[in-house]
Amino acid sequence: MGILSNIKFLIFLLALICLAFSLKITVDIKEDFNFKVEFFNYTLKNNVLKVSLYVNNIGSLEFKAKLRMDINNFTIFSGSKGFYPGKSDVLELYYFLTPNLYNVNLKLYLGNEIFDLKNFSINLSQNISTKNIFEVKNFRTYESYVEFRVKPEKSLNVIISIENYPKTWLFEQKTIFLKENEWKWIKINYDGLYKPTNVTLKIFSEDGNYYYSENIELKKIEGFRKVFI
Repeated sequence: MGILSNIKFLIFLLALICLAFSLKITVDIKEDFNFKVEFFNYTLKNNVLKVSLYVNNIGSLEFKAKLRMDINNFTIFSGSKGFYPGKSDVLELYYFLTPNLYNVNLKLYLGNEIFDLKNFSINLSQNISTKNIFEVKNFRTYESYVEFRVKPEKSLNVIISIENYPKTWLFEQKTIFLKENEWKWIKINYDGLYKPTNVTLKIFSEDGNYYYSENIELKKIEGFRKVFI
């Protein structure tokens, strides 16, 4: 009985030691909001300025990020992307230029923080001829988004940008693939208190060969939803 009691006592002590050890190795992970810009690049192809920013989340907190470009008197935002710890991704913005001198200022929005990135200038002296291959109809405005239908004459990736909106609003630019001669509904969210206003809708290819622009009056739809035609 003495030996059995000693064995039980040793097992009890071993259990206490293991419990104490497990308590000692408990780790308190501190919240760390940190990021790194791996590279920045901009290119000009025909009339189209493309800005690329590669962001890496090197902290312990997840965040959403988007890129802002102030170009002369216009402001454009990229679409938002989510960055979990350890994730890297590219934020991109496009702007269709006409002959002029452009001063460009870039900002990075990370969660509730805003970071100044870079300033540069571009002088476009020659206009490049373009072709409109897009048909747009059924443009509708709602409380927090707009939508419309678009059909191209060929299959291609396009940039869809709503510009010249009130300074207190925010439209995010969208890049999307369109199929030849197929109608597609496009939905673009906006942030701002609605009021009737005029904006510019632009649709263009990344190489600048195809371009569509139209001034549109935003009038909110009341009382019914869209009807597919």
